[in-house]
Amino acid sequence: MANINKIDPKVFISYSHRDLEWLDRLRVHLRPLEREYGIDFWDDTRIASGSRWKKEIANALETSKIAVLLVSADFLASEFVALDELPPLLTAAAQKDTIILPLILSPSRFLRTKSLSQFQAINDPTRPLINLTRGEQEEVLDRVAQRIETLLADLPQPGASTLAQTAPELDLSTSLTNAESKTRVPSQPTRQESPGKTYDSIESIEEFFRKRAEMVGYGTTSGKDVDTSDEIYIFLRMLITQELGVNESEVIPSARFTDDLGADSLDTVELVMAAEEKFNLIIPDEEAATISTVHEAYLYLKNKV
Repeated sequence: MANINKIDPKVFISYSHRDLEWLDRLRVHLRPLEREYGIDFWDDTRIASGSRWKKEIANALETSKIAVLLVSADFLASEFVALDELPPLLTAAAQKDTIILPLILSPSRFLRTKSLSQFQAINDPTRPLINLTRGEQEEVLDRVAQRIETLLADLPQPGASTLAQTAPELDLSTSLTNAESKTRVPSQPTRQESPGKTYDSIESIEEFFRKRAEMVGYGTTSGKDVDTSDEIYIFLRMLITQELGVNESEVIPSARFTDDLGADSLDTVELVMAAEEKFNLIIPDEEAATISTVHEAYLYLKNKV
């Protein structure tokens, strides 16, 4: 490989959290580019504990030159992807020539979604990764890395020398042509960050909201008013068990998400997003921050649904 100057472009990776194993494997193939060229491959696993995750995602979307979409049925079903990630990416593709690279993981309605099928996929959409052998899957993932390397070599780098052509041209003849039309769900307003006092750590934020909840009588964790046969409670226990990898017997009304169930900030984001998708809600960040126990989560959802 030619000796070239390192650059600092950003590549955004959009995916469903249910496809995390594919993200992990893709990152293995992208790591040499990260090391060789200083390319910043960004996905939401980079969000630090206590960060304003909505703002971080928006900043990453705004500054990315290329976006890789890990397309699956779960990806297309995700409300967060459909309403928060895809609209700004599609706008950037139209207005700023941001490059969109769909990688087809599993059978889905990708070919019937005009807003996405207009972009040339890395692999043949009729032969998604899940239907390939392990060796074929690795070849496709390597093709993603090659394609990104080639594209970035062609992009002008302000203030730096242009990358040499170090990756071979790819034969994408099996990739997608424009497919039949289906109108995308229109974007809806996203949650806004709450202005006000700043805090030094996530612990101080949690303590503030815990005290406020206790003052208004919302901090009770007795669980006496939990209907264990309620669909909301059943869903909540199943969600917590699956997302946090804990035993169902541990998911009791008084259990605290952080102290008892071991949830970190990313786990909390995933739980909130899943609840929003299930019940068609928008849960403001400041309200989510007041919920520290299973009981409080149940009461919140019960009141909103």
